[in-house]
Amino acid sequence: MGKHPVSALIELCNKQRIMQPDFVMVHHSGPDHRKNFLFKVTVNGVDHQPQTASPNKKHAKAMAATVALQALGEVPVDGPGLYTGPVFTAASTGPLFST
Repeated sequence: MGKHPVSALIELCNKQRIMQPDFVMVHHSGPDHRKNFLFKVTVNGVDHQPQTASPNKKHAKAMAATVALQALGEVPVDGPGLYTGPVFTAASTGPLFST
């Protein structure tokens, strides 16, 4: 597909002239330095939620959008459309600059 799943889902809703997707955080857990987030998205009155939590909010929303796009038949369930974008977690422990 080549687009971020959230953008693709919003564009699909615009194209089909249905209400915009509604993202809601369902769950968050873990210590402050290592939280996990789980979002669901409602599209046209139907809730879509991934089975696993994500290490940051942006990735969690992308995963919810991917699940919705899969359910709508826009992205293959195990194909190249599955969101595999960057997942930013903790900063590296190595030096910032080498000398």
